[in-house]
Amino acid sequence: MDKPATPPELALFAATPPPAPPPPPSSAILARNFSTNISSSIGISVDQNGNIFYPYIGEIKIAGLSIPEVRTLITQKLSIYLKKPQINVTVNEFNSQKVAVVGAVVTPRVIPITNTPLTILNAITLTGGPIRCGVNQNTSVVETECSNLTEVTIKRGSQIVNIDLTTLESPKGTSENWILKDGDVVTVPSNIKSQVFVLGAVNSPGPYNINNGKLSLLDVIGSSRGFSNQSSPEFTYIIRDFYSEPEIFSINLRSPDSLLLAGQFYLKPKDIIYATKSRLVQFNEVMSLVTPSMTTINQGVNTAVGVKTLSN
Repeated sequence: MDKPATPPELALFAATPPPAPPPPPSSAILARNFSTNISSSIGISVDQNGNIFYPYIGEIKIAGLSIPEVRTLITQKLSIYLKKPQINVTVNEFNSQKVAVVGAVVTPRVIPITNTPLTILNAITLTGGPIRCGVNQNTSVVETECSNLTEVTIKRGSQIVNIDLTTLESPKGTSENWILKDGDVVTVPSNIKSQVFVLGAVNSPGPYNINNGKLSLLDVIGSSRGFSNQSSPEFTYIIRDFYSEPEIFSINLRSPDSLLLAGQFYLKPKDIIYATKSRLVQFNEVMSLVTPSMTTINQGVNTAVGVKTLSN
């Protein structure tokens, strides 16, 4: 999958960590005074206008200032009343700057932004991670609708960028591990649109998931527990673009060479694999068997298509 172009408006998604942000409104800072005569810690709330109230000094505005700048400002103002005050300032709570992670993750949630840069991978990890297909170890439930990690999106204002998280997890990944900003919305879609359907003479027909963007014909036949005793594996069909301009491929899965080819034939979302009990030559013969098995069918399917044979 090609790396999507990054719009100029999303330049700040770059993976270079930004400087520590100033304390935003609705946050809480912790100020420690280590001067000769006073040793104390004060928890102070930053109001909606970016102001704080500090003993001796009164109300001061810190909106837009970095942590070192806040420390310098308090030190300067306290020096009028105290001899050589030594002040340390840290952000104790972040309450106003947040990002949302929604979709097919374990626990969708809103995550506060702290002075540690929050990347997309960190944000998804904080939700408990993506929902994985297969048996859930905690509930023993088989998850069939799970995360599609190849089409994650970040929405910032009116701009949306697509991220392939499988490349981030790969040692040779090409996508950026985007740093998130206040108001960003990360959406992890489900794989409901990335399924293939196995029908006919197999032991476990039904929908199967394309996980992490890749599923071969050989993989899905294995997942369906193989061909039934009544099947004719030499007459296996793959139907592509069923609802628009169908293509039909046939493959002889009794042949060792074709089994190797099946391991290299990668399926696309909505592909239909049909295992027959006998040879079918014409497009209409295949479609007449497949159509009753599909619960949603476009009545305008074009039948003027031939069957292509897959071979080495």
